[in-house]
Amino acid sequence: MARGAGDIASARVGWIGRPDTRGGAATAISDVAQIDPPRSWPVDQKQRFKSLPYDVQVFVAAHEKQREKALRRAQNDAAAARRDIANRETPPTKPDKGADTNETAANADP
Repeated sequence: MARGAGDIASARVGWIGRPDTRGGAATAISDVAQIDPPRSWPVDQKQRFKSLPYDVQVFVAAHEKQREKALRRAQNDAAAARRDIANRETPPTKPDKGADTNETAANADP
């Protein structure tokens, strides 16, 4: 698909310029390419994304995917750091009550 869209993008028709930058062609290429708009975008902007030129859609989608990946990585790192801090602050566990009862019975005077 990218090759076909690139062929359209490189075509020139006199003074008109790139045919893929025109509204109808951009929409047609978008429909064929089926590049999903960024998930974080509002619904009205997702609709507008489809009218962008194909090469802009590819750039924006790739950039947003990379940004979301970096954001998830940072969130995961922060969560791991919080877990490490919580583990260091947790006091050592006490022996269970069953062990205390047996020791008391064994040390009792007969």
